[in-house]
Amino acid sequence: ELVKPPKTIEPVKKESTDLEKKTQEQTSEKTATDGTSVTPETLYVRKKTQIELDVEELERRKKFDFVSQMPNSRFELGKTFRIFAYVRCPGDITSEWKHDGRVMKEGLRSSFTTTRNGTCVLEIEKCKYRDAGVYTCVAKSDKFGEIEQSCTISIFENKIKGEKPVFTKNMKDCCRIGSVSL
Repeated sequence: ELVKPPKTIEPVKKESTDLEKKTQEQTSEKTATDGTSVTPETLYVRKKTQIELDVEELERRKKFDFVSQMPNSRFELGKTFRIFAYVRCPGDITSEWKHDGRVMKEGLRSSFTTTRNGTCVLEIEKCKYRDAGVYTCVAKSDKFGEIEQSCTISIFENKIKGEKPVFTKNMKDCCRIGSVSL
């Protein structure tokens, strides 16, 4: 009997060596710093220089930063005061406030507001001497991270120095037009 040869010839599969298997496993587990997967062809992933990292930080800051510096301010004892921080960010932000490094919580006298256009507001009613200190606004974005800015607030009491005047003589009701007295 004649046996017909097959029409297609399949190549014989070569067994992988231990070294090749180890290399394939290592490259499949690794990922590059920018999140892309490392292929077997990728032999080296270059680390970014400090200048490149600084440029990226600068670009990020252009998109997500405070528009202006919060001014240091003085407020009168017992009055309501508001601190505003203006943030530039293309996405949604959240904010929290710190007083002398401690995270603040909303209470009876304090409230926080963050608007869509990036305005962060802290309002404190009937301020007391203990409300003086360094206030920090921490703005957070899921995409860009977080930034913070601080200002110093002082509280003063508006006292009038001296005493009220006391008249020792009775005053005359008098009106002058030019040199003529009425």
